[in-house]
Amino acid sequence: MPPEKVAKERKRSKKACQRCSAQKVKCLGEKPPCRACVLSKNQDNCIFPVKPRKITVLDTDVYQMEQKLQKLQSECSRLKGLAAAATCEPSEEAEDLDPLYHGPTICTDSPGKSSGSNVAGSPSCQIFIGNLQWRILGDATKQKFDERATNNNTSMAAEEGRNCLKRIHLNDRVINTKEAFEAPVLPLKAYALEMVHTVFNFFAREYGLFSKAGFEARLNETYKHPNSQDSDWLAYLMITFAVGEQYMNEAGLKNQIPGMCYYISALKYFHEPIEEPNLDSVRTLILIAFYSQGLNRMNSVYAYTGLALSTAVAQGIHRQANNHQFPRAEQEARKKIWWTAFLMDTLWASRLGLPPHFNSCDIDIELPDESMSTEDGFDPKYLIANTHLALLVRSVMREVYGATRESFVENVFCNLKRLEIFMASLKPELKTYTTVAKDNRSTANLHLRYNQLIILTVRPLYLSLLKDPKKRTEEIDRAIIKCTEAAAANVGILCTLFESKCFSAFGFLEAQCCFSSILILIMAVLDGHSFSELPVAVSLNSFMSNIGNITAIDNHCRLRTLIEVLPRSQNHSTTATAKSSVQSSAKPNSKTTPPAETNSRIKSTVTEFSNKFHVQDTCSTATCQSGKWPLDPELEFLGNLDECSNGFEQLTPETASNISSNLGKWDSFISKRS
Repeated sequence: MPPEKVAKERKRSKKACQRCSAQKVKCLGEKPPCRACVLSKNQDNCIFPVKPRKITVLDTDVYQMEQKLQKLQSECSRLKGLAAAATCEPSEEAEDLDPLYHGPTICTDSPGKSSGSNVAGSPSCQIFIGNLQWRILGDATKQKFDERATNNNTSMAAEEGRNCLKRIHLNDRVINTKEAFEAPVLPLKAYALEMVHTVFNFFAREYGLFSKAGFEARLNETYKHPNSQDSDWLAYLMITFAVGEQYMNEAGLKNQIPGMCYYISALKYFHEPIEEPNLDSVRTLILIAFYSQGLNRMNSVYAYTGLALSTAVAQGIHRQANNHQFPRAEQEARKKIWWTAFLMDTLWASRLGLPPHFNSCDIDIELPDESMSTEDGFDPKYLIANTHLALLVRSVMREVYGATRESFVENVFCNLKRLEIFMASLKPELKTYTTVAKDNRSTANLHLRYNQLIILTVRPLYLSLLKDPKKRTEEIDRAIIKCTEAAAANVGILCTLFESKCFSAFGFLEAQCCFSSILILIMAVLDGHSFSELPVAVSLNSFMSNIGNITAIDNHCRLRTLIEVLPRSQNHSTTATAKSSVQSSAKPNSKTTPPAETNSRIKSTVTEFSNKFHVQDTCSTATCQSGKWPLDPELEFLGNLDECSNGFEQLTPETASNISSNLGKWDSFISKRS
C-alpha cells in the first residue's frame, strides 16, 4: 500500500461533538450520537457544531442590520439607565417575556408637565401610574433624564416621550403575518408618479398631508425592493394611487371605477386598526375615507373618518401639551393632519345628519395660522379658512338640526349671520373664484363648501314652506334668496372648474354640490322663480352619471323619482302672471329660458362637457361620445318646470306632501325638521 494512502487513512477527523471536545475524549465523528456519548449514556448531549458557510450579503442588508444593532444598543443603554435610576434590579420574569409583546416602561419625565403647561389629571390608570412613578422617583430620575437629553438630539427625546407609559400588548407583527402578506402589484413607475402628483396637487395647498420629496423617496425604495416593504406603508401607497387615479379625470373600461383595484389592495394591506399608530396611519384612513366618498359608501366614510380622528386622538395630537416635545416640523405635520381629519369628519357628519365623532370643546391644539411652513406648496390660508368653516358646520348641526325644536327659525338666521361674517373676514384673494389657476382649485373648493353650508342652513326652513306657505315673512324670504343664490353660484363654480380643467368627474364634492343645487333650484322654480342654472345643473349631473360617477348615478335615480310627483300641467298665462309678480324677489341675474330652447340647451351643455372631457382610448365610443348618450326624456322635463309652476300656494296638498316626503327621505336633516 502506498505511504500516501496510509497517511490519508490515518488522518484524524477534525469533527468532534461538543461533549467529547470538552471532555478531551476521542470522538470518531459519526452522526449523533457518537460512540463515546453512547457508552457514557450522554446521547442527549451529543451535539456537533455546524460548520460556518460563506454566503453573499448585500451591503444594504448589512447597513440595515447595523442600524438595527445600533438602535438595540441605544435601547439597552436607556433601559439600564432607567433601571439604575429606579435603584432596583430588572425582573427575571421580564426577560422571559416573548419579544412579540411590548412591555411597560417607566416614564422619566412628568407626564403632567410639558413646556410649562399645566395639564389636568387623566382618568386613565396607565397615565396615573406613570404620574405615580414620576413622583416616587423624584429628582433622581429627572437628573438622569436631563443627562441623557443633553447627549441626545431632540428626536431621541421625543422617542423617550413616545415610549413612556407603554403596556404589554399583542404586537401588530403577530396579526400582520407573513403568511397573509402578498407582494404588491405595482403599476409602471411613471404612471405611479403621475398618480402621486395628482393627489399632491389636489391636497398640497389645502391640507399639506404629506411631503412630496419624502413620499417619492419611499416610492423609489418600494420599486427597488418591493418584497421588503411593510403592509402599513403599502396600504398608504395603494390608497394614494387609488385617489390619484380617481382624480386623473380618465374614464377606464366600461363598468370600471378608476382606482378600484388599488383601493381593494389598500384594504387588504390595512389589516385593522393599528395598536401602535403613527401619522401615516391617520393619513391612510383619511385617504380611504376620501376615496370611499366617490363610491357613495356613506356609512363606511363616516366610520373611516371617525377612525382617523380616533387614531389621531390616541396619539394625543388633539392636545397641545402632547405636541411640544416634538420638533417644529413634526408639530406642524401633526397640526395639519388633525385639522384635516377634523374637517372631513365634520363635513361628512353634516352629510348624514349624524353627530361628529369628537367634541370641539375637548380640543386645545392650536388652530392653523400664517406662521406655518409653506413647504411643498402648502398655503396656510386655505387650512385656516376651512377649519373655521368646519367649526361653523358644527354650529349649524347643533342649532339647526339638533334634537330640540326651540328657536329653530332664529337659529337659522343667526347661523346665516355667522356665515356672512366668515365670508367678510376672508382675505380678498379668497373671496372670489372667477378664475381658477391650473392644478389649484382650493379657492373654488372653499366656496363650494361655503355655499353648501348656506344651503344646509336654510333648506329645512324652505322645505317647511311647502307644508305651510302662510309662514312666509320678509326675513324668511331674504334667507331663501341667499339659499337660492348659493345654489346657483355653486353651479357656476362647477362650470368654471370644468373650463379650467380642474373638474373631477368622479369626485364626490362635485356630485353632492350639483345635486343639492338642483334640489334648491327645483324648489325655487316651484315657488314661482326662474333659474337658467337648473337645466345646466341637470345636464352636468347627467354627464357625471353617464361617465360612471356612482354618487351622480344615485342622484339621477332620485331625480327620476322626484319627477313623478312634480306638477305637469297648469295654466301658462297664470304662471307668467305669477312669475312677473315675484321676479323682483328672485336672484338678480336669474333669467327665464324660452321653453323651445330648453331641450337643446341641455343637450348642447352635455355635449360641451363631454367634448372637453379627457377619456382614454379604451372607453367605448358609444359610452364616451355625448352625441350617443341616451338622455332620459323625463329629466328634460325639469327644463320646462317653470311652465308648470306658479308658487307653493298653487300646489295641491297631496303634491306638496309628496315632494316634501321625497326630499325628506334623501336628507337626514330634513327628515328631522319635517
